[in-house]
Amino acid sequence: MKLKNLKVLEFAGVLAGPSVGQFFAEYGAKVTKVESLTGDITRSWRIPGEKTKTGTSAYYLSVNHGKTVVRMNISDPASRPLLVKLVKTHDIILINFARETERRHKLSPSDLAVAVPRVDGRPSVSQVTPPH
Repeated sequence: MKLKNLKVLEFAGVLAGPSVGQFFAEYGAKVTKVESLTGDITRSWRIPGEKTKTGTSAYYLSVNHGKTVVRMNISDPASRPLLVKLVKTHDIILINFARETERRHKLSPSDLAVAVPRVDGRPSVSQVTPPH
């Protein structure tokens, strides 16, 4: 199965969210990962003795290769137009933030429904609530 026409927007860090995004990328979807201005924290998570030529950890690369990375401060109101544009141009929005973090960044399903009318505001069946 190829997903070459599917566009996935990923707001996810650490393991679960990026792994799901990676599955889509491996099947041919175009995955855009949104990272903070300083980058995903896992870029620096190395095991003892790990040497890299790029400065990026194997951990990070194992669940993020083949993705396009966009760095932005999603807390900055000036970034909101770009964020909304990204949401409008992608088919799947993948978020693995805690509910409070979603609300703080205005990325909850209801927030996205206001910003992008084609989003119905209801969590999808596959939405997973983090344990926080």
